[in-house]
Amino acid sequence: MIDAIVYYSQHGSTKKYAEACAELLNVKCFSLDKAKKELKKNSSIIFFSSVKGAKLRKYGKVEGRYDIKMVCAVGILPKTILTIENIKNENIIYKPIIYLRGELDYNKLSFFEKRYLIMFRKNIAKYLEVYYDTAIDEDEALSILSKEKSSFYNENDLLVIKKYFGNENNDYVS
Repeated sequence: MIDAIVYYSQHGSTKKYAEACAELLNVKCFSLDKAKKELKKNSSIIFFSSVKGAKLRKYGKVEGRYDIKMVCAVGILPKTILTIENIKNENIIYKPIIYLRGELDYNKLSFFEKRYLIMFRKNIAKYLEVYYDTAIDEDEALSILSKEKSSFYNENDLLVIKKYFGNENNDYVS
Protein backbone atom coordinates (compact mmCIF):
# COMPACT_ATOMS: atom_id res chain seq x y z
CA MET A 1 0.00 0.00 0.00
CA ILE A 2 1.26 3.42 -0.96
CA ASP A 3 0.63 6.41 1.30
CA ALA A 4 1.63 9.07 -1.21
CA ILE A 5 3.56 10.10 -4.27
CA VAL A 6 6.51 12.39 -3.56
CA TYR A 7 8.27 14.20 -6.36
CA TYR A 8 11.08 16.58 -7.15
CA SER A 9 10.56 18.43 -10.42
CA GLN A 10 12.79 21.12 -11.77
CA HIS A 11 11.06 21.95 -15.05
CA GLY A 12 7.59 20.36 -14.76
CA SER A 13 7.64 16.97 -16.50
CA THR A 14 8.20 15.03 -13.30
CA LYS A 15 5.42 16.90 -11.51
CA LYS A 16 3.06 16.12 -14.39
CA TYR A 17 3.86 12.39 -14.20
CA ALA A 18 3.62 12.35 -10.38
CA GLU A 19 0.21 14.02 -10.33
CA ALA A 20 -1.12 11.69 -13.03
CA CYS A 21 0.18 8.66 -11.11
CA ALA A 22 -1.38 9.88 -7.86
CA GLU A 23 -4.71 10.16 -9.63
CA LEU A 24 -4.28 6.71 -11.16
CA LEU A 25 -3.52 5.13 -7.76
CA ASN A 26 -5.91 7.38 -5.82
CA VAL A 27 -3.26 8.64 -3.38
CA LYS A 28 -2.03 12.08 -2.37
CA CYS A 29 0.77 13.79 -4.24
CA PHE A 30 3.35 16.07 -2.61
CA SER A 31 6.34 18.03 -3.80
CA LEU A 32 9.40 17.07 -1.76
CA ASP A 33 9.26 20.31 0.24
CA LYS A 34 5.57 19.90 1.05
CA ALA A 35 6.04 16.20 1.90
CA LYS A 36 8.62 17.10 4.55
CA LYS A 37 5.92 19.14 6.31
CA GLU A 38 2.89 16.92 5.72
CA LEU A 39 4.05 13.29 5.54
CA LYS A 40 5.16 11.19 8.48
CA LYS A 41 8.60 9.65 8.43
CA ASN A 42 8.62 6.09 7.08
CA SER A 43 5.47 6.67 5.02
CA SER A 44 5.32 4.34 2.01
CA ILE A 45 5.92 6.35 -1.13
CA ILE A 46 6.67 6.24 -4.81
CA PHE A 47 9.40 8.77 -5.50
CA PHE A 48 9.46 10.64 -8.82
CA SER A 49 12.51 12.70 -9.73
CA SER A 50 14.22 14.22 -12.71
CA VAL A 51 17.54 12.82 -13.89
CA LYS A 52 20.61 14.81 -14.85
CA GLY A 53 23.14 12.55 -16.50
CA ALA A 54 22.49 9.42 -14.47
CA LYS A 55 22.05 11.30 -11.18
CA LEU A 56 18.56 11.13 -9.67
CA ARG A 57 17.93 14.51 -8.12
CA LYS A 58 17.17 14.67 -4.38
CA TYR A 59 17.16 10.89 -3.93
CA GLY A 60 19.38 11.24 -0.86
CA LYS A 61 16.79 13.54 0.74
CA VAL A 62 14.06 10.88 0.66
CA GLU A 63 16.07 7.67 0.98
CA GLY A 64 16.32 7.55 4.77
CA ARG A 65 13.18 9.52 5.51
CA TYR A 66 10.51 7.46 3.71
CA ASP A 67 9.84 3.84 2.85
CA ILE A 68 10.40 4.06 -0.90
CA LYS A 69 8.46 1.34 -2.70
CA MET A 70 9.41 2.43 -6.22
CA VAL A 71 11.52 5.05 -7.94
CA CYS A 72 10.37 6.79 -11.11
CA ALA A 73 13.17 8.57 -12.94
CA VAL A 74 12.23 11.14 -15.59
CA GLY A 75 14.64 12.16 -18.35
CA ILE A 76 15.04 12.67 -22.08
CA LEU A 77 17.47 9.88 -22.95
CA PRO A 78 16.19 6.79 -24.75
CA LYS A 79 14.36 4.29 -22.55
CA THR A 80 16.77 1.35 -22.44
CA ILE A 81 17.93 -1.19 -19.89
CA LEU A 82 21.30 0.57 -19.87
CA THR A 83 19.66 3.90 -19.00
CA ILE A 84 17.95 2.29 -16.01
CA GLU A 85 21.09 0.39 -14.94
CA ASN A 86 23.16 3.58 -15.08
CA ILE A 87 20.64 5.38 -12.86
CA LYS A 88 20.47 2.45 -10.41
CA ASN A 89 24.26 2.21 -10.17
CA GLU A 90 24.92 5.95 -9.94
CA ASN A 91 22.39 6.34 -7.10
CA ILE A 92 22.77 2.91 -5.49
CA ILE A 93 19.08 2.06 -5.83
CA TYR A 94 17.86 -1.37 -4.72
CA LYS A 95 14.18 -0.62 -5.29
CA PRO A 96 12.04 -1.20 -8.37
CA ILE A 97 12.71 1.59 -10.84
CA ILE A 98 10.76 2.90 -13.82
CA TYR A 99 12.24 5.25 -16.41
CA LEU A 100 9.88 7.75 -17.99
CA ARG A 101 10.75 10.09 -20.82
CA GLY A 102 9.86 13.69 -20.08
CA GLU A 103 9.96 16.97 -21.90
CA LEU A 104 12.76 19.30 -22.89
CA ASP A 105 11.80 22.97 -22.90
CA TYR A 106 14.86 25.01 -23.80
CA ASN A 107 13.29 28.18 -22.38
CA LYS A 108 13.05 26.63 -18.90
CA LEU A 109 16.73 25.69 -18.73
CA SER A 110 19.26 27.61 -16.66
CA PHE A 111 22.27 29.23 -18.32
CA PHE A 112 24.49 26.30 -17.32
CA GLU A 113 21.96 23.71 -18.49
CA LYS A 114 21.80 25.44 -21.87
CA ARG A 115 25.62 25.41 -22.13
CA TYR A 116 25.66 21.69 -21.22
CA LEU A 117 23.02 20.98 -23.86
CA ILE A 118 25.02 22.84 -26.52
CA MET A 119 28.07 20.68 -25.73
CA PHE A 120 25.91 17.55 -25.61
CA ARG A 121 24.36 18.35 -29.01
CA LYS A 122 27.78 18.23 -30.65
CA ASN A 123 28.27 14.61 -29.62
CA ILE A 124 24.72 13.27 -29.27
CA ALA A 125 24.65 10.65 -32.01
CA LYS A 126 28.05 9.23 -31.08
CA TYR A 127 27.18 9.33 -27.35
CA LEU A 128 23.92 7.47 -27.84
CA GLU A 129 25.52 4.84 -30.05
CA VAL A 130 28.46 4.22 -27.68
CA TYR A 131 26.63 4.34 -24.35
CA TYR A 132 23.26 2.99 -25.36
CA ASP A 133 24.31 0.52 -28.06
CA THR A 134 21.66 2.12 -30.22
CA ALA A 135 22.35 3.50 -33.65
CA ILE A 136 20.31 6.68 -33.70
CA ASP A 137 20.14 8.89 -36.72
CA GLU A 138 22.19 11.99 -35.95
CA ASP A 139 19.70 14.32 -37.67
CA GLU A 140 16.85 12.85 -35.61
CA ALA A 141 18.79 13.20 -32.36
CA LEU A 142 19.80 16.77 -33.15
CA SER A 143 16.28 17.73 -34.18
CA ILE A 144 14.97 16.58 -30.80
CA LEU A 145 17.56 18.61 -28.93
CA SER A 146 17.48 21.66 -31.19
CA LYS A 147 13.75 22.30 -30.93
CA GLU A 148 12.52 24.87 -28.46
CA LYS A 149 10.44 22.11 -26.91
CA SER A 150 10.48 18.34 -27.36
CA SER A 151 8.01 16.13 -25.54
CA PHE A 152 8.23 12.42 -24.88
CA TYR A 153 5.58 12.56 -22.15
CA ASN A 154 3.28 9.56 -22.29
CA GLU A 155 0.80 9.08 -19.47
CA ASN A 156 0.20 5.49 -20.61
CA ASP A 157 3.70 4.65 -19.35
CA LEU A 158 2.26 4.94 -15.83
CA LEU A 159 -0.02 1.94 -16.31
CA VAL A 160 2.86 -0.39 -15.42
CA ILE A 161 2.93 1.23 -11.97
CA LYS A 162 -0.78 0.60 -11.46
CA LYS A 163 -0.32 -2.98 -12.59
CA TYR A 164 2.66 -3.45 -10.25
CA PHE A 165 0.86 -2.17 -7.18
CA GLY A 166 -2.33 -3.97 -8.13
CA ASN A 167 -0.44 -7.27 -8.27
CA GLU A 168 -0.41 -8.88 -4.83
CA ASN A 169 2.96 -10.55 -5.42
CA ASN A 170 4.60 -7.44 -6.91
CA ASP A 171 6.40 -9.57 -9.45
CA TYR A 172 5.94 -7.33 -12.48
CA VAL A 173 8.02 -4.32 -13.45
CA SER A 174 9.04 -3.19 -16.92
